[in-house]
Amino acid sequence: RNVPGDGDCMFVSVALAASDHLGFGVANDELLRVGKKTRRLVGLALSNLDGKLLIEGDRTVSCKALLVQAAGELGIDPKDYLERVLTDGHNGGLYGGGPELTVLSNLLRRPISIYELASDAGGNTEEMYIEH
Repeated sequence: RNVPGDGDCMFVSVALAASDHLGFGVANDELLRVGKKTRRLVGLALSNLDGKLLIEGDRTVSCKALLVQAAGELGIDPKDYLERVLTDGHNGGLYGGGPELTVLSNLLRRPISIYELASDAGGNTEEMYIEH
């Protein structure tokens, strides 16, 4: 299923994959609500500074360390990073990436794989698929 690339696409894609896996459908007019709820869950998890997240095998990272690292990569304060996670993509919110996928993988207790397809000979935009 294609998801609009409106800045919330990663959050919506993961939520859709999870709901499809559970046998629930999400109507197109509910995509914005799904993206907002998914963003909120990620923000709540990252704000739990005592929390631990599984990275790979038995390796973990604290929510605080992940938040500080992610904010540092953007050159912003962790508080500002959290605010941007909670802001809708079409309102200037943060596009989801590795840190947010780590949180969602832990919340869903499932691995999340990203597949990027190369652009075609005509130079059409690459498509990204998220497998849950």
